[in-house]
Amino acid sequence: MWLVGDARYRYRPQPGITAALAAGGAMLDADIMSTADRIVTAAPTAAAAQVSGSLSIEYPAALRTVNVSTAAELSAALASAQPGDHIVLADGAYGGSGFATAVSGTSANPVVIRAANKLAASLTAKLTAAHAWYILWGLDFDDAALGVDPGADDLVVRRCRARNYSSYQGIWCRVKAPRALFDRCELTLPNSRGISFDLGAGGLNGRVYKCWFHDWGTGGASTDQTFEPIQIGFGAADTDTDAGAVVELSLFENVNQGNRERECISIKSSGNTVKQCHLKDARLILVRHGNNNRIDGCRVEKISGAKEAKVGIFDKSNVVITTVADRIDLFAGDIDADSWGPGSSSSLHPAAEACKVVSCTAPVRVGYQESSSYTVRADANAIEDHSGTVTLLHEQNTTQAGSPSETGLPTITLTAADVGPDAP
Repeated sequence: MWLVGDARYRYRPQPGITAALAAGGAMLDADIMSTADRIVTAAPTAAAAQVSGSLSIEYPAALRTVNVSTAAELSAALASAQPGDHIVLADGAYGGSGFATAVSGTSANPVVIRAANKLAASLTAKLTAAHAWYILWGLDFDDAALGVDPGADDLVVRRCRARNYSSYQGIWCRVKAPRALFDRCELTLPNSRGISFDLGAGGLNGRVYKCWFHDWGTGGASTDQTFEPIQIGFGAADTDTDAGAVVELSLFENVNQGNRERECISIKSSGNTVKQCHLKDARLILVRHGNNNRIDGCRVEKISGAKEAKVGIFDKSNVVITTVADRIDLFAGDIDADSWGPGSSSSLHPAAEACKVVSCTAPVRVGYQESSSYTVRADANAIEDHSGTVTLLHEQNTTQAGSPSETGLPTITLTAADVGPDAP
């Protein structure tokens, strides 16, 4: 399904499939018996405007199929692509100096770059998307980056794998365009960050859905597992940016057990949602700075790893709800939240203020001073309907209530079968 106009969506059915199609929150029941395109009307949303991760249709039917089996043929196919093309990669490795898009698809006819057999076509050189409306399907990025440059709006990365990326402290995919969707992908990287949404460059409203991040950081200059699988925002400049990212139904296993960067999901912006994610021996969901972020229905647990697994909150008006964790910390800081902003030093940490922990199960520390420089008290935070100890430390005006003021999602439990390229 893909957007073709105001509130109008086109879908290209597959023969013999009966499906309920969701668009803009409306369920569109379709008994699909032909491949003729159909037009339906629904309230559009950014997620529904893509070939959504919640639909059974992985990509639209091709208007033209271009089969390639060498790096030179892939480069030529990209250079001469037309909207609606399927560029289909035969099994094998595709290397060289890199690959780049040259023309945009359209909302009605995206360009699809896909493996003939899922994960059997390996890219060993960087692929750069710089044009709108592309779908990448079933590609294996083997020590190869994915670039999402300005102009690559509405990119879908579906059932792909990224592994072995060797750029120490690098970023496998720095997203600089809006509405990128990573759907049922697998990432296992030894030395680098994974998906980083560069908000100042345009990487807004991204979505990570049913992805599997595992065995992260097995080497590197310090032999630490050190770098973030997901980063939303860069530095203080992005604090007040409403990033609108959603990370959902994703599994993190054996991640960041080393001694440097500890975050699995690092939030440095506002208006983001992490919902129903499961962290196993994966250290931390952290709101480093930013407001109105929501951690909903997650499970964060240490099973056999050496490091504590927790949720950590700085800054203002952030919510942790229906989450089970080894610990939840509302931090004291070295600047108060109202004084913090885009012009502040990125080395400062705004104390938690007006944040809520609702219907969670975890030991909670309010005003935890992780550093001796955190002399500003956590202020006016609320603990509601809580299961677990609540320890009040360097804080003021904390309230506790037996009833919740809002309702969250059910707490999730995920396995590898639920996520990644083979997930339903």
